[in-house]
Amino acid sequence: MFIIQPVPKLLNIDGFRIMTYPNDHLPAHVHVIKDDGVIIINLNEEGISPTVRESHGMKRQVERKAVTIVSENKAALLAGWREWHGE
Repeated sequence: MFIIQPVPKLLNIDGFRIMTYPNDHLPAHVHVIKDDGVIIINLNEEGISPTVRESHGMKRQVERKAVTIVSENKAALLAGWREWHGE
């Protein structure tokens, strides 16, 4: 039997939906969705700014805004990742 687990939405800011997926892999990261684009941003360790791992269909200006939002909310996003993944 295939069980679909809910996707935890960690933040929703200015139309950016920031989430993680169940049973996802390290390193800690988030998926940011805006309009038809998605960007995956590694959260990185303390003292290291988040970095873009992948981007699909997102304009550069929108990517920069996504990285800014993730950077400004890094502590909360890392806490959400750890809560969901038990890290």
